[in-house]
Amino acid sequence: MRTNNLIWAVYFVLVVVAIIFNGGEHPIISSGPYAYGKYIAWLAFIAFTGYSYYCSTKESLFRTTKTMLKLHWGRQIGTDLYIGLSLFMIMVFFHQESIVAPLLWVLPAIAFVNLATLLYVALHYDSIVQMLMS
Repeated sequence: MRTNNLIWAVYFVLVVVAIIFNGGEHPIISSGPYAYGKYIAWLAFIAFTGYSYYCSTKESLFRTTKTMLKLHWGRQIGTDLYIGLSLFMIMVFFHQESIVAPLLWVLPAIAFVNLATLLYVALHYDSIVQMLMS
C-alpha cells in the first residue's frame, strides 16, 4: 500500500508542477475556438483520475499488470497503449517550441500514460486546437 501512496503522491506533484509551469495559456478557461472542448478535456481528466484512484484502492497495479502480461490480449492492450502514447508524444514534440518541455513530459507520460496525456491536453487545449487548425 505504501508504493501505491507514493505513486499517487508523485502523480499529484506532477499535476501541480504542470499547472504552475503551464506557460501563457490559462489552465482552465478557454479563449479559443471550440472552447467547450477544454471543459470536456478537464472533465475526462478528473473522471479518469478519480476512477484510476478508485481502482488503485481495490487492486494492485503491479499484480494486475503481471497477470495481464501472461495473456495474449493483455500484451496486445499494453502494446496498443504505448503505441498511442508514442504518437501522442510525437504530437507534443511538434506542439512545443522548445525541446526541453517535451523531454520533461516523457517520463511522466511513460509512468502515468493516459493520466499524463489527458492532463497535457486539458492544459494546452487552446494551443493544440490552434496548431491543428493551422
